[in-house]
Amino acid sequence: MRVPRTILRFVAAVAISCTLFHHSLEAVPITGEITFGGNTTLDTNSLRTATSVTQFRSVQTPQTMGVAGGLSVVEAIGNFSSIPINSFAAFTAPYTFNPSSAYPNFWQVGGFNFNLLSATVVTQTSTFLQVRGTGIFTSNGYDPTPGTFLLSRSANDVPFTTAFAFAPAAIPDGGSALLYLGIALTCLETLRRRGEKGSRGEKESRKGRGQS
Repeated sequence: MRVPRTILRFVAAVAISCTLFHHSLEAVPITGEITFGGNTTLDTNSLRTATSVTQFRSVQTPQTMGVAGGLSVVEAIGNFSSIPINSFAAFTAPYTFNPSSAYPNFWQVGGFNFNLLSATVVTQTSTFLQVRGTGIFTSNGYDPTPGTFLLSRSANDVPFTTAFAFAPAAIPDGGSALLYLGIALTCLETLRRRGEKGSRGEKESRKGRGQS
C-alpha cells in the first residue's frame, strides 16, 4: 500500500522538528576558569599538620574588611567572566581535605555551584600547603561538567594567604597534568602578586608615618 505524499511530508516535518527541539534543549559544558582568594583558618597552627579549613575569609581591601564564610573572586575566565571580580563566594566550612571528603554545593557564586568529590594533598610543609581534587560544576543552561581544583595556602604573613583555583576538565586523558600545572601556576602567581601589593602598601604606610 502506498503512503500518500502528504502523510510522508507530515512525518518528515515532525521528525525534523523533534530533532531541532532536541538540540535546542541540549545544554553545553561549562568552560573557563575561576580563582578565589582570601584567608583561611586551619585546624592546627602548622601547615604541616593541618587536615581541614575551619573558616574561609574573603580578601581584605582598604574599603572592606574580609568577610567570614567565603572567599573573593580574583579571576574569572570563559563562562565565569560574567561574575564581577571581588564578588563574594560562599564556601562550606569546616572543609576536611585529609582524609578526602565529598561536599555537595561546596561553593556558590554568580549562579554557578561546585560539588566537591575528592581531594589529595600534593604538598604539605611548614610553609606551604597544596591540595588538588575533583568535582562537578553546575549552572542553569549548562550540562553538569567535571572539573578540577587546586588549593594553595601560604604561611607568609601577607593580606592574601590562600588561592583556590577551579577549572572544568573537559580535556582528553593525559592532559590533566598540564591542567593541574596551569592551575598551580595561577594560584602561585596570584599569591605572589598579592604579597607584593601587601609589601608595597606596608612600605608606603611606614613612609607616611616617618618610619624606615
